[in-house]
Amino acid sequence: MTLIEAMARKASNSKKRGPHEAIKPRDLLDRYVAHKQFFENEWGRIGLDLQRVRGPEGVRKVLMSVPNIEWRSPFRDHRAACLIAEQSERVEPNELRQTRRQHKEAENAESRLWSEHHVSYQEARTACAALKSFTDYFESAITLFPFFCIAVGVAEELRVGDLTDKYAQADKAVKAAQKRKGELKERLTRQEAWYARNQLVKFARNKRQEKSALNYARASAGLPEYSWLHSFRKCRALHNESLNATSFNLQLFEILRRIVQSMRSVNVRRTELRFQRELLKDGCDPMLRAFVSPNWAYMRQAFAQCRGKSIKRTDLPYKIMGRFFSNVERSKTPAEVEVAKKNQLLSC
Repeated sequence: MTLIEAMARKASNSKKRGPHEAIKPRDLLDRYVAHKQFFENEWGRIGLDLQRVRGPEGVRKVLMSVPNIEWRSPFRDHRAACLIAEQSERVEPNELRQTRRQHKEAENAESRLWSEHHVSYQEARTACAALKSFTDYFESAITLFPFFCIAVGVAEELRVGDLTDKYAQADKAVKAAQKRKGELKERLTRQEAWYARNQLVKFARNKRQEKSALNYARASAGLPEYSWLHSFRKCRALHNESLNATSFNLQLFEILRRIVQSMRSVNVRRTELRFQRELLKDGCDPMLRAFVSPNWAYMRQAFAQCRGKSIKRTDLPYKIMGRFFSNVERSKTPAEVEVAKKNQLLSC
């Protein structure tokens, strides 16, 4: 049994009594796994700035620094799209709950009105078809007064006028319900965007929880349905794990962080040499070494770009990894590509 299957079984077997949950355990698990992968891959790029955001819009600005973020799994397949939505509207929790309730009521009303619309349409269509069949039978004779009077009587008997009016009213009611639902949906989208971002700001300001990739995944997976704290607790209950990086990007960041923390004084050049030796050790994961080796030239560029700058000890791993991401992702000349091939990870 895989780790994900075990987590899913644990979530599905949970039958504790309590209030109705806005997110099914399996769905929350899927979202948590997607968020965990995202934050692990991008932590070196966005981790430092996320911890220092001052407002909801700052959260969006940081996340939008990730290229093609809208196609990443949490934002493409799950509700995290609200974190990068263009528009937002400040909201209090009780106002957000009220908008959600109104939107749900509007959805139910639209569904009910569509049923009535369908019934009225079928009734009006049947009556009109029956009247048309009568008039087609008499063809041109229908214009004669006696036959015209009979046709009027048939129409009244079939309630053609009443049924067509009923259908017109039902159609008007459906369009009004659609407009109402659309307006509420737009308002809800704006409110959820602000609420979710503001929750990550609150998490960043919280002094009790460590600001790590794993904890950000826990805090954000349940947004915007939950608060960051409820999301954090629910995800931790689903699967309590240590920060063992499964992403090569996060593994590189963690090695850098440990090296920088162990040094008496911050020295970028010595950090680079120790980092290189660490990756070349026999105990280093060969898959990690194979991952970074083709891009080692861009890693060296990242170190060079950080030299001679007054960078705090805690900031240095983020700055180096951020530069590394930018160097790897930017457009390169054929000469740069050839240089990178010749400067793969080698011994000191």
